[in-house]
Amino acid sequence: MTPLFRRAARAALLLALITVTSGLLSAQPRCFVFQLQGSYAFSGSGSATGIGQITMVGVQTFDGQGNFTLTETASFGGIIPPPSTLSGKNTVNQDCTGTATTKFPDGSTGHLSFVIADNGKTLYAMEADSGVNLSIIFTKQ
Repeated sequence: MTPLFRRAARAALLLALITVTSGLLSAQPRCFVFQLQGSYAFSGSGSATGIGQITMVGVQTFDGQGNFTLTETASFGGIIPPPSTLSGKNTVNQDCTGTATTKFPDGSTGHLSFVIADNGKTLYAMEADSGVNLSIIFTKQ
């Protein structure tokens, strides 16, 4: 192997390493529905038209296949009904945003938009239904 060929091979290897490393450093986080799995404690507050202040705490458990169950205690304008157990479906986009649809006992649904943060340890969510201003933080247990 000639000295010129060795230098050219080293230069090509160095260029390849720089290209791969810069691509990895600039890569955006990627999320998938199977990563949203396990139990998350949550706390939320806000308001709703016709109800007033809403406050809630609970635990939501995701199965990694787009389904969840949750148990919550909530206050609706100062009225605190018995704890509720609800279920629903969620989606996760590769950019780590997602949606959740909860089915209520009366057949109605509620919708959240969320973002996954801290490698799946935290979710930041907001109500996506008109007339409801609700912010919720989920923390992996």
